[in-house]
Amino acid sequence: MAELQDKCPSTKNLIINARRKKSRKFTLINDVLFAHNRLVLPQTLSSEFLQYLHVLTAHCGCKDLLNLVRRFYIHKVQDRARSITSSCATCVRIKPQPKMRPSMIRNRFFESTPFTKCHIDLIDFGRPDANNKRYLLTCIDELTSYLDGEPIHSKAYSTAWYHEDSSN
Repeated sequence: MAELQDKCPSTKNLIINARRKKSRKFTLINDVLFAHNRLVLPQTLSSEFLQYLHVLTAHCGCKDLLNLVRRFYIHKVQDRARSITSSCATCVRIKPQPKMRPSMIRNRFFESTPFTKCHIDLIDFGRPDANNKRYLLTCIDELTSYLDGEPIHSKAYSTAWYHEDSSN
């Protein structure tokens, strides 16, 4: 354990401070660093240890994981536990989603006849084609998904309205 603590840059500084007796929180016992009688785990070992505990305990949550490792000193343990539990693919897949309250669900209007609800869009192709048409005016019906398009040369209101009005 002393070798792993010496190799880790974050615990190495803590060991130096403990040897100089600059910190009351950290002490060295047989060249192994402790924080208030809790073993200090180096970063590489602590990440693997947290991941192992998370899987071993049937993918426990962040609070349970923190409760399990409270006997050890791990630098930024809350951030690490949160990142492990939030990035675990199994936990994300299995975790129940919160139910929506009925007041949050909007009443959606569904169409019963074609062209009751349409979506119109203007697409810019960047440069005119051979017929000097640069834009495409599209109209799609939400009920039938019928799509109609008309190439136009200008996106001026009068041009777009004329082509949309003439297609009906």
